[in-house]
Amino acid sequence: MLHNASEEDLNTLLDTWTEAANSYGDEGVVFANDISGKISSLKKDIVEPNNFAYIFKNENDEAKAFLSIIHALPNSDVSWLKMLDLDLHPDLALGDIDLEQAGQTIFGSIFEPISLMFGEHDAAKELKIYGRTEGMRRLFNSIVKDQNLKKALTSSDILCSKSGNWLVFRKK
Repeated sequence: MLHNASEEDLNTLLDTWTEAANSYGDEGVVFANDISGKISSLKKDIVEPNNFAYIFKNENDEAKAFLSIIHALPNSDVSWLKMLDLDLHPDLALGDIDLEQAGQTIFGSIFEPISLMFGEHDAAKELKIYGRTEGMRRLFNSIVKDQNLKKALTSSDILCSKSGNWLVFRKK
């Protein structure tokens, strides 16, 4: 489930993720430093209008990912949300990765923000996610081509397409 994160939530996430990352040796220390920098930046950003941090929690209420979203051009003809960044829990990013759990987290972190266009950010008509890596772009291609997913989204009045390196979900 997706939760709008406060500064306190981000501090708690940083503490728990740093502790988890440190158990992975040098790679974990680098990961923890990277996360610390991102969270520090996010804490500054979320006090600005139209900048948001969200935490994706699993069914056990454990923070498995956090993402940064900006409500880009909220007063334009096509108001849209832009997912800037997605980070996975150290256990999902380092060491022996549980592919099923990582897949569920990535899936939820990509698709749950769609609900923001019907709730918290109902003025937004689109959610755009940038594919920074070749792996993300391949995932986006798979999402766009999946006929079952396309049917489910269409029945929910959502169109899914790819525009360059962007995965785009648009309200009908």
